Amino acid sequence: MDAVFVLQTINVQMASGLSECRRMMHFEWFGHDWNLLIRAGNGVSCSSPALPISPKSALDSPLDALPPSASEFVTIAKVGEIPSGEGRCYSVNGRMIAVFFADGQYYAVDDVCPHMGASLAGGWIEEGVIICPWHAWRFCSHKGTWLDNPRSPLRVGTYELRIEGGEISVRVPVPPAS
Repeated sequence: MDAVFVLQTINVQMASGLSECRRMMHFEWFGHDWNLLIRAGNGVSCSSPALPISPKSALDSPLDALPPSASEFVTIAKVGEIPSGEGRCYSVNGRMIAVFFADGQYYAVDDVCPHMGASLAGGWIEEGVIICPWHAWRFCSHKGTWLDNPRSPLRVGTYELRIEGGEISVRVPVPPAS
């Protein structure tokens, strides 16, 4: 067997309420191990047709290169809705974003763990470190760097947050029109 496709179902908090999303993950055999190929088809499709999810890369994404002016802040939750030490997943501008709350601060990162595709929002945050629920990979909540190998180019994207009027908003670049 050379390739396996796995369908993972997750729940995502959207402005209209809780929505079930499905993430297709593509694994390929490399002689000694199964590897998740995010570039080769890891995407998420949501039940909301207004919010399509595009495949993305864990190492380099053209969306990360867009200037902040190419996006607007999007309100995703109210202050107090995310318990301390936990995360929640939101769909914003075609991306799944994990938002964590710890030590009085909110942090936003890409929701997909680049190791095996787990939802990082299902993990937890301790002392500024986001921990994946599947295999305990650790990521810096500020820079997105992989803390188990800080010199690696592997990282998760991080996003600017804003708190105004008791609402949490995140700025995520809008994907370019294809």
